[in-house]
Amino acid sequence: MPETRSERVAQWREHVDELCDDGESVERRIDLENATVIVTNRRVMTFVPDAGGPVFHHAERPNVGTVSVETADRLGRLFRGVVAAFVGVGLLETARAVNFVDYVPASGLQDTGPLPGSNPIDRLVDGALSAIETILLVLDWVVLLSGGVALAVAAAIVWRYV
Repeated sequence: MPETRSERVAQWREHVDELCDDGESVERRIDLENATVIVTNRRVMTFVPDAGGPVFHHAERPNVGTVSVETADRLGRLFRGVVAAFVGVGLLETARAVNFVDYVPASGLQDTGPLPGSNPIDRLVDGALSAIETILLVLDWVVLLSGGVALAVAAAIVWRYV
């Protein structure tokens, strides 16, 4: 017959199936440093030999039919990352393949001869074409930088997903 409290708890830990009700079976047994936890199909039992109060505690498990884990939010993040990567690659490929400045016609009018006032018209057309060329050059850079930013955002989203 065990004499100390720890010995009695150790004996019950070894014969926990005697504490089970009819139809109750042990599913898991976890031995910790200062306690033993036993999970049955109906309740959770703990044995704590060094506790000041009761040595044996139990809690009924709820009647749960099934448990499922849904990952819609995480897959949504991955989808947003893939879309951002697709947009980034598309913008970078557009910036590589298309040079918008090439669409500006060559500046300068054809020699029209001694028409009066042709120099101010030349300057006006050259100024307009130069402004359009500058705007299209800025557009080239905006497309390139937008592609880089989209790829960086895609990398951050995928990193967070992982």
